[in-house]
Amino acid sequence: MLRTVLTDVAVVAVCAAMAAAGVWMVVRWGGERAERRLPVPRHLLALALTAAGSGLLAGGAAGRLVMGLLAITSPDAAGSTTEAGATIGEVTLGGTLGFLVFTGLGAGLLMTALFLLAGSLVPRGRAGGALLGLLLFVLVGSRAEPIRTENFDFNLVGPDLLSLACFTALAAFQGMLTVALAGHLGVRPVAFPRVAGRVVVGAVVLVALPGFLAAAGDILGG
Repeated sequence: MLRTVLTDVAVVAVCAAMAAAGVWMVVRWGGERAERRLPVPRHLLALALTAAGSGLLAGGAAGRLVMGLLAITSPDAAGSTTEAGATIGEVTLGGTLGFLVFTGLGAGLLMTALFLLAGSLVPRGRAGGALLGLLLFVLVGSRAEPIRTENFDFNLVGPDLLSLACFTALAAFQGMLTVALAGHLGVRPVAFPRVAGRVVVGAVVLVALPGFLAAAGDILGG
């Protein structure tokens, strides 16, 4: 029993340290930007490090802490099984590693891809990063995760407003961390004409927004 408790505490502590490292990077490097073009091999390596870093530290470690918080605020759900097969209230090393790899790295890849495509169309620095994170949340949040309408986990954990607020903040954090890492490592987004590019992004958001608002409404109304 003591060994299990110590393992749980160690897992949470490591996730907290990883998330704190991500916050430090946002504060320290959030205003940096790539000043010169990297050779292709170095640019690809920097892209991979950006995706892995933002995915593991934000989508993975910080996301795991969010799930832990929602479990604490939902004591009646303790012992219930989530859609992914996890047991609410249990902190396991294997489950956390799986979350870091599959959920975290997946989110990091999507966020870095969006930065490459739309990073030149948003303000520089942390504000632009937060905007990119929220943009990704609107585009995929209701279709993949975390607020997909078919996901019954929101019937188990809550409060609903806290859940939605946490995932919104997590999306903004991941966007800011992606921009911070990209700027520090020298990753430059693809340059598009700003006016035309923003019109295209705006049109895509308008198409995705009704589904996102409907999903958010279902969560808050449930």
